[in-house]
Amino acid sequence: MRKEKDGIFRGSALPWYDSDRICLVTMVFVAIINFFGWSGISTAFSKPEWMGYWHLPAILLVASSFVFLSVIRRLIVRHLLKKTRDSEISL
Repeated sequence: MRKEKDGIFRGSALPWYDSDRICLVTMVFVAIINFFGWSGISTAFSKPEWMGYWHLPAILLVASSFVFLSVIRRLIVRHLLKKTRDSEISL
């Protein structure tokens, strides 16, 4: 039997919200939120009456750090896969 081939190579479609540019914009906004969390923690520890509220900016800091690290991981994996795919095509 003959194998049917599609003459057009189509890569996987990447949605607009998962593009490199949007990931970098997300990382910038999350870095700003991360800085806001650090400043909130330092402010909470600098004033005795606000000492009980340090956990709120800490939660914000942990959540923004998680998002930042997940976006970095996504970009690294994507570029490593692209690099291996390009090296396989060139062989």
